[in-house]
Amino acid sequence: MHNILMNPLVDWYFPVILVPQISRILKSKTILNLL
Repeated sequence: MHNILMNPLVDWYFPVILVPQISRILKSKTILNLL
């Protein structure tokens, strides 16, 4: 298995997956804090 981090597709794909996850977590934390 070659180094995934060197793969430009993964470089592009990874943030696309991560960013929605992080924003969803932040939103749910904010909602919990407001309760």
